[in-house]
Amino acid sequence: GGVFVPFMGRTFLYLSIDSLGSARAVSFKNSAPLFTAVLALLFLHESISLERWVAIGLVTAGLTLIGRMARRQTKTFTLTGFATVMLAALSYGIRPFFVKLGLSFSPVPQAAALIGYLTAIGLYLGHFIFKGGLASIQSNRKSLFIFSVSGVLQAVGMLLLFYSLNADDVSVVYPISASAPLLTFVLSYTILKNAERLTIWDLVGTFSIVTGVILLLG
Repeated sequence: GGVFVPFMGRTFLYLSIDSLGSARAVSFKNSAPLFTAVLALLFLHESISLERWVAIGLVTAGLTLIGRMARRQTKTFTLTGFATVMLAALSYGIRPFFVKLGLSFSPVPQAAALIGYLTAIGLYLGHFIFKGGLASIQSNRKSLFIFSVSGVLQAVGMLLLFYSLNADDVSVVYPISASAPLLTFVLSYTILKNAERLTIWDLVGTFSIVTGVILLLG
């Protein structure tokens, strides 16, 4: 789990954001529940009803629609950007499969989160040491503070996700967690009005996500 998301998934996501822009990259990345659902069906033998498939489709379609409405602010589409964002989606989709499998052997979400992050930290340290030592890390105080806050939020989010995976099926938990951009949408609408112009299609996308979540919880 630590290899697929804290290391590979977020690396590919950041690369794709740099190449495609945040809105398009995030909308593509949120196709991850489709990978998760297929893996859960094939390897965990979870029951995925027609209603759940419809819900997963609605959540993914809504997030994609919101991303497309914001792509005016993104960079030029490239094959490299598409490849990296699809690898990010695949990594995010595979991770819950391994987490759920691990929790079936040892149902301790805190340990699962800790092991995942320690694995990622080891891989990142190895990467920078190979590149020339920790001095190769470029960061100023402002970016260090912002990245630190982001890291805390990411760690809390992953821990809560592991608690959820320990309590319910992967195909239910992960699509719900994929609706996190709803909060981003609300913050953009209420706080960043001058930075992003929202349209009726953004509202359609939001409605699609909410409907999908309701179906998953039903």
